[in-house]
Amino acid sequence: ISTKDPYVQSFALYNNKIFTANGVSTVSVIDTRNDTFIKEIDVGFHPYAFHQKAGIAATENGVYIADAGRGVKIIDVSADRLSTTLATEEPIGAIAIIGDKQIGK
Repeated sequence: ISTKDPYVQSFALYNNKIFTANGVSTVSVIDTRNDTFIKEIDVGFHPYAFHQKAGIAATENGVYIADAGRGVKIIDVSADRLSTTLATEEPIGAIAIIGDKQIGK
C-alpha cells in the first residue's frame, strides 16, 4: 500500500470488486464478497493535478479513470493492472460512460 495517506476520491463497482481512485496516484482494489483489500495499482496521476478529483467508471470491458493531468487510464480488470493510458491535451476530471460512448468533463 502507498506510503502516502490515501483518500478515496471516487469509486466504481465491477463484478465483485470495488475500484477506488485514491488521491495518491493509485487505485485500490477491494473484494466485496469478503471486504478484503486485494491490491493497489499505481496509475501515475500527474503530480500537479493532485488537488483535482479523479473520476472513475466501470464497464463490461474495464475500469476507466479520468486523470486530471494525463488523460484516461484503463485498468485490465482480469489482471487488476494498468493496461493503457489515453493521453489528452486538456486536463479532465469527471468521467461517465454511457453505452459504448465516453463523455469526459
